[in-house]
Amino acid sequence: MSTPSAKKSKPENPPFQKEPIRNQVPLSQWSCRNADIYKKVDQVGEGSFGKVYKAELLDESSPNNHKIYALKKILMDNEKEGFPITALREIMILKRLNHKNILSLLEIVTKKEKNKTGIVYLVFEYMEHDISGLSNMKINFPIECIKCIMYQILEGLQYLHKNNVLHRDIKTANILLNNKGEVKIGDFGLARIINPNLKKRITNRVVTLWYRAPELLFGENVYGSAIDVWSVGCVFSELITGVPLFKGRKESEQIEKICEIIGTPDESNWPGVSKLEFYSKLCPKKKYDFSLRKIYDDNEKVDDVCFDLLKKMLFLDPKQRISVDDALKHDFFTKHLPMICKPEELPKIPYDTHEFQIKRDRKEKNKNLNIGNNYNFKGNFNNNNMIVGKKDYKGNLYGNNNNSNVNMNLLVNNNNNNTNNNINNSAGNNKINNKGNLEIEKKSENILLNGKKEEGNFNKVEKKNIIETLLEAPKTHTDNIKDFLGKKREEEKNNN
Repeated sequence: MSTPSAKKSKPENPPFQKEPIRNQVPLSQWSCRNADIYKKVDQVGEGSFGKVYKAELLDESSPNNHKIYALKKILMDNEKEGFPITALREIMILKRLNHKNILSLLEIVTKKEKNKTGIVYLVFEYMEHDISGLSNMKINFPIECIKCIMYQILEGLQYLHKNNVLHRDIKTANILLNNKGEVKIGDFGLARIINPNLKKRITNRVVTLWYRAPELLFGENVYGSAIDVWSVGCVFSELITGVPLFKGRKESEQIEKICEIIGTPDESNWPGVSKLEFYSKLCPKKKYDFSLRKIYDDNEKVDDVCFDLLKKMLFLDPKQRISVDDALKHDFFTKHLPMICKPEELPKIPYDTHEFQIKRDRKEKNKNLNIGNNYNFKGNFNNNNMIVGKKDYKGNLYGNNNNSNVNMNLLVNNNNNNTNNNINNSAGNNKINNKGNLEIEKKSENILLNGKKEEGNFNKVEKKNIIETLLEAPKTHTDNIKDFLGKKREEEKNNN
């Protein structure tokens, strides 16, 4: 006689347990309305997926009682096989998520345009700020506010990991904050549902480079929630200092930056690391020691308790890295003084601050910055962008003290006449001193005015400030610059 089969018990933690969210439309009532019910106010984001807009709702009959929303435009122009798979994955994941610290997808709207592919927008609740924008604006949070922001990030991440979702792009630009003090994780374009019991290979080309975990950089393609914890550790450091912790320009440089601070990985501190695909190629030959603590020696926010949590988030070995559950129980949140503040006690910032907006506005200011009445100036020194703003219009140049080639572009606007003047200083002994002045020795200068090349020499000129020279040029007509520079040469010869 065969024994009856045992009934399958329900899992203790069924996937995607719903939590009610205020103002969210039930999924059963979802339908694709026309995008014309929203009026775009400003662009607040941009990426490979498309663009994000701040928008005002015009349809008063909408069941949502918000007034301002975020519209994420899905880029369709380059798609040859229908709707982008990454956008489909994002929608499917967001429709299954409900948590106070996860950005809510409210609806999907569409719009048709003549002779063009249909446009699809994802509609989200609007958040006035992101952490990257606040960092760029030099907003300095006290430690009790950093605790509040970090705790909310970890609560949102805990919900994702319990439901087997990896975000795979945690960074300051994707950590959003509203004027109620609520922190939410956004941008699920790279998110993925995984089965932790199956060691399935997935791409390691995820996470923005500065926030990418070392196992991904070394080529690991069987990974878990520890990659998100590393990214949160990078965000934590940035909240404290206001600057990114690891700023590499490519994978090899990113690994170098990490090793310089966290130490060089080997079998003693990360068992199995030498077997990763790119370890032998990318791992620095130099043996670096752990020096993370030195970065915060002069930072009063970072004491032993705070540093302990940060250090555990940034362990090289993902198996040793702290879990989100343990991070939420850490003394930094539960016992450490000053105690964590409430979300509503976070500082209220009266204007929107998003990374895209800050960079766009800064670019426009640098492009169209008026020096004096008529001059717009932009320059490049040693391939580094020169900072020209209200505080340094008098001519302070930011550059290295190495021998340098200076490549300057001066745009002179007067009565709608534009003249491009390219001044190429190619002396081998040019240096920028610690006061920001350019030292020139036996420099030859080529000037291009109205398409004609003029040559001349400045002999034995020392500590000459290029910008102050240009600012003295007459502003009556751009052609006068040529005569002005000629007179300057004569004055230098007479003085010598």
